[in-house]
Amino acid sequence: GFSFWTMLLSFATYVATVADEVVVRRLVSTQLFGLYHTSRDLSRTLVAEMVAPAAAALLPGLARLQDEPARFRRAAAQTVGVGA
Repeated sequence: GFSFWTMLLSFATYVATVADEVVVRRLVSTQLFGLYHTSRDLSRTLVAEMVAPAAAALLPGLARLQDEPARFRRAAAQTVGVGA
């Protein structure tokens, strides 16, 4: 049922999140892996800090356009930079 697919999605997300570290850890020294890990976490944090406020501002506007498919497509494309 639903809980199986939710668990499977969570597991797949976890694997996708740590797969790069497993590979990099086997290829480089502990010092380089520490640098990689710290850099990756810092970049993820910075992206998350930029995306959250943007999503909070954009989602209500896009929600208002849900009954206007053409305007919604244009606005969504501009949001991700496709039609900017």
